[in-house]
Amino acid sequence: MIIAEQAEKGFVDANGEINGLGLAALAPYKVRRAIVLAAGMSTRFAPFSYEKPKSLTVVKGEVLIERQIRQLKEAGVEEIVLVLGHMMEKFLYLSEKYGAKIVVNKEYRYKNTHSSIYFAREYLENSHICCADTYWNA
Repeated sequence: MIIAEQAEKGFVDANGEINGLGLAALAPYKVRRAIVLAAGMSTRFAPFSYEKPKSLTVVKGEVLIERQIRQLKEAGVEEIVLVLGHMMEKFLYLSEKYGAKIVVNKEYRYKNTHSSIYFAREYLENSHICCADTYWNA
């Protein structure tokens, strides 16, 4: 029924495949940015996290956060926003390397993930929100 309705509107072809008109109608809703939360202290990863944040760990030859940024860009995400706090200086190279925007969570020591989202609130529209230490299978 839903496909038939979309066909009547001209958004899908006879096979139920989305067409150019359908893609154009969806364009305003496309996810254009990702907010990557990397402000935390990785306390559950101690003692490894005493020297560097968990998301800067190399897994299978790639730095976790760099792998995630690469995968997001390959998926068509145009803008990467990093929310930083603890050891933020170790992440700053990502701005130059990937063109990532930097947002600083000044309250990372006292508040949880919600504070990082609050500091990035101006970027929330049409965004993925990701944890920096997630390993996504390609």
